[in-house]
Amino acid sequence: MHSAFRSAHRHYEVAASNRIGTSMDSAPASAGPYVPPTFQGWIYNYFGFNPSPTVAGDTATPAGDGVPNLIKYALGLNPMVGCSGTSQGMPSTQVAASDSNGYLALTFSGTATGVAYIVEATCNLTSGWNPLQTWPVGSPPGTVTVTDTAAISCTPERFIRLRVTRP
Repeated sequence: MHSAFRSAHRHYEVAASNRIGTSMDSAPASAGPYVPPTFQGWIYNYFGFNPSPTVAGDTATPAGDGVPNLIKYALGLNPMVGCSGTSQGMPSTQVAASDSNGYLALTFSGTATGVAYIVEATCNLTSGWNPLQTWPVGSPPGTVTVTDTAAISCTPERFIRLRVTRP
């Protein structure tokens, strides 16, 4: 038994044949290029082959919402759909209570394997950020909540963020 393939416009039909005869053609099936589950594959899916970096680069924001492509890739979001701080899939912050103190907490869902996820905190936006938890490239965290180590009452200001990097 062997198979015969008939192609027309990237749609395929299959028929099998042996010494008795040839079967009916199968229902048409579509085939497209294999797109790997990487940042470059994500770019290809949304922007096509060889797009401009001003639209498809790591820091580009084609939806005009200020959320860079690399963050949207890491969170499994569509780069062409605008997001706000309350959009589904965006990280959210809350105050977690523990030992009678309040602590900032950040919840997010990280799904991409080609990036590192780092949750960081600081007491002002001019000094350095301190890492609270890190997931290396190849280890997406899934849905997690990371709680700051400094109580809100211990500092006049406190900030928490998700930083995403790729090799």
